[in-house]
Amino acid sequence: MAFVSTIAFVIVQMLQVFGVLGYQLDEILIYGFSLCIVIPFLVEMLALYHLTPEEKKFWSHAALIFTVLYVAFVTANYVVQLATVIPMTLKGTADEIQILKQTPHSLF
Repeated sequence: MAFVSTIAFVIVQMLQVFGVLGYQLDEILIYGFSLCIVIPFLVEMLALYHLTPEEKKFWSHAALIFTVLYVAFVTANYVVQLATVIPMTLKGTADEIQILKQTPHSLF
């Protein structure tokens, strides 16, 4: 699932760069496919932790902890973009949520 979502993400990014997809659909697809990568990645890292030999468990445990932090952060970001930023932008009230828009100086 993560692999398929990653391929779909790359295709949508290329379509966006080449101007085939415009605003709203491009961001919905990009954030949607990105969201589909998160949980399979977490499960993959959990499997890695359990398959790692005991003498290397420290590093796989650290990787799992960082993965949990990543999952929490990006899930919050993608859900906010899909459920708040895009709808508010379409309503013309994006100024109210500038801090939530994905820019170099935003919350995310």
